[in-house]
Amino acid sequence: MPDPGHRVQLNNYVQQMYKNSTSLSWDIQQQGPEHQPSWEAVAYINHVEYGRGTASRKDLASEEAARQALVNLRGY
Repeated sequence: MPDPGHRVQLNNYVQQMYKNSTSLSWDIQQQGPEHQPSWEAVAYINHVEYGRGTASRKDLASEEAARQALVNLRGY
C-alpha cells in the first residue's frame, strides 16, 4: 500500500488524538514574483505552530509542514 502522505497522516493523527479535525489549521502564503513563486505553509494544532515548510510548490510546502508537525508530535 502506498504512503498516504504527510498531510493525510497528520490529519488522521489529529482526528485520533483530538477526536476532530477542526483542531488542525493551515496558513499558506505565496511569496516572490508570480513567475517564480515560493510557498510557505504553517501547520497549527489548536492555534499552536507545529510545522513549517517552504517550497516552490504549494503542495510541497504543506507536505513539509505536515512532516515537521508529525516529527514534533511523535518525537521522531
